[in-house]
Amino acid sequence: MNCSKRAFTLFELLIVLVIVALLVALISGVVLRTKQSSTRTNCTQSLRQVGLAILMYAETNGSYPRIDLDPLVQEGLVTVSLLHCKDDPFEGFGSKAWACKTPHLRSTVFHASFESPLHYQGTRIWDALGDADSNHGILTCRLHGDKTVDYGRDQNFCKWAMMAYEGKLLRLRKDGSVQQAKLQFASVGKTVHFSPWRLWTDEPEPDWWPGLN
Repeated sequence: MNCSKRAFTLFELLIVLVIVALLVALISGVVLRTKQSSTRTNCTQSLRQVGLAILMYAETNGSYPRIDLDPLVQEGLVTVSLLHCKDDPFEGFGSKAWACKTPHLRSTVFHASFESPLHYQGTRIWDALGDADSNHGILTCRLHGDKTVDYGRDQNFCKWAMMAYEGKLLRLRKDGSVQQAKLQFASVGKTVHFSPWRLWTDEPEPDWWPGLN
């Protein structure tokens, strides 16, 4: 009795390869989303801990820390590692980005991934934030957003840092809650602009605010 073995045809092999490729793509997507969700969760927890430290500092000193978050480290309220987001490839994106904009305000030793409007205290910007949104942000991390395509790492950091990320934004608000907000830049003609106000609140800027810069 003759038994003939049936070989796979080229078409059948192609079908198998396509199915395998689809499965790999699906699994890779799930793994990536899980990793992103995990880093956002860790960052949210860090923001809450730093926020608690800010409140403790304020109770002791009668005001929020000014300019940067170094006093929190110096007084032992947080560790340096807590100020770093796992998605931060720049070892302190927040401190470095604001150093480009206002270098006289940044002599920081402990580079933080997070950004804060605390240096606006005592100015009408701080007052305007409170008037526009009584629960505005006091700490944000935008490193979980999408890298802006037009600004690559090959360019000078200070030329593109403020425009580097948009999309998802984690915002620690005054009441200690963490809000997942969306940060978007505005286009005027062919020029794309960024407004720091949008880091702290979704409410519109006041008329006198410098606006998109």
